[in-house]
Amino acid sequence: MKKILKYIVVELFVVFILTIFFPALVIREKIGLNIDGGKPKLPLQTGKFYTQKINNPTHSINSISLQLKNPQIKDNSLIYIEILDEAGELQRDFSIYGANIGDPSWIKLDFSPIESTNLVIRVSGESQFDNSLYLFADQNNNFDLKTYYVLPTFKDRIIQNLIYQTNLFKRRSMWHNIVYLASIFSLNLYLKKLLNEPFNKS
Repeated sequence: MKKILKYIVVELFVVFILTIFFPALVIREKIGLNIDGGKPKLPLQTGKFYTQKINNPTHSINSISLQLKNPQIKDNSLIYIEILDEAGELQRDFSIYGANIGDPSWIKLDFSPIESTNLVIRVSGESQFDNSLYLFADQNNNFDLKTYYVLPTFKDRIIQNLIYQTNLFKRRSMWHNIVYLASIFSLNLYLKKLLNEPFNKS
């Protein structure tokens, strides 16, 4: 029994290294909001702008992604994306030419981390047409949006990956987990049998 326990401990250690430790070496950020499913409904014509409030619970947001559409990639007008704090002070700003937008595509903007808890994203454009350069949004004009947060320390990355793997395990179907655990248990029983068999020298 002691032998099999030793092997189980080794197996758990290997699983930890492969699923938690090694990924934490390369993971530098985690995803926050992940809103996808809107339609290209907000035209980015001159004089129009749209805003979206987001929170920054970790005080370390360092990237946002927006889904835009440039039909047939014909419009090369400028699009402006600004990030403001709750007092309306500009924190980050970007300008993108329409030629850099697909039909459609996610545009990811990276920047140094922002500490403000509550932020506003403001999007506007210089298109002269009403049938080109759209921002994806739902029926309530909430943007298709992804946010990312930097994980500055190795401890943060370990904890985040552990939470992710736990949630992944919970999201799987019950039968998937039962079959997985039963397979591991069966392999250990077989290992125990091999360990208990006498070793015969040829």
